[in-house]
Amino acid sequence: MIDPSLDILTVSELSSIKTLTIQSVLDDFKLKATPHNPNLKSLLMCYRKEALIKLADLNFVEVKKSWTKNQITDTLSNHIVHSIEDRLLSFQKESLEAFVKFAHRDPSIIS
Repeated sequence: MIDPSLDILTVSELSSIKTLTIQSVLDDFKLKATPHNPNLKSLLMCYRKEALIKLADLNFVEVKKSWTKNQITDTLSNHIVHSIEDRLLSFQKESLEAFVKFAHRDPSIIS
């Protein structure tokens, strides 16, 4: 699944994103246990089911409340693995573009 750009988000989606604060994220995503293995699935299993559903919603991943925790973590794991390369490449491109804009304002930083 590809993350939507901000120009196609609904008003309610924008409102839910706007209300995120560091504290609300920390409160919502407290670990309920320590992971047994250092893999993504094991890490995700340490969250409450409600937190996993919220994580899926924030990342535009469709899951159902009726699913088992195992089904939700499988879906989230697959999404994270398949989208991480695109997310990193996108971030790198944005960082490069920002640097180029900055460098054009002050060419001495690259000489």
